[in-house]
Amino acid sequence: MLRLLSISVVLVMSIEAWAIDDDDTRQTLSGMSSVSVLIEHLPDDLTLGGLSRDSLQTDVELRLRIAGIRVPTGQEILSKPGMPFLYVVVNGARTSMTTGKQIGYSGVVKLELMQDVRLVRNPTIQSKAPTWSVSKIVGGAKIDVFQNAVREMTDKFSNAYLAANPKQ
Repeated sequence: MLRLLSISVVLVMSIEAWAIDDDDTRQTLSGMSSVSVLIEHLPDDLTLGGLSRDSLQTDVELRLRIAGIRVPTGQEILSKPGMPFLYVVVNGARTSMTTGKQIGYSGVVKLELMQDVRLVRNPTIQSKAPTWSVSKIVGGAKIDVFQNAVREMTDKFSNAYLAANPKQ
């Protein structure tokens, strides 16, 4: 019975782990004219299961554009003040029973808006830092549990961005 319950939890799990999405962090999105996207390297288990960086990149950029958020290309990225980018990290693995039979996938998905920031105590010091982020623990029978989480979290970012940058 316990084994069946454990399998069921892995097959349908999707839990928001943490988020930095409030009025203060949304203010850091204000005034951005565009946002680029960077997809972190994927673990082998996920690429072997059919998930690819290219498909995630295309999906995130398309969702941003549909929401009305401009996505810069090429050299334009480097010319944007603060060089903001949506950093997407997908980390996970195949899950299996003690017998070795695969039962699905589990892992963590994180989206962070990274941009240049300066220290208050010393404004000459500048660094990249996350100013908005969400993270989710996911699990499911199919690899698409990761793609679905990225889509949901991209939509959450789009809502935060549009709240901070209302159309005139």
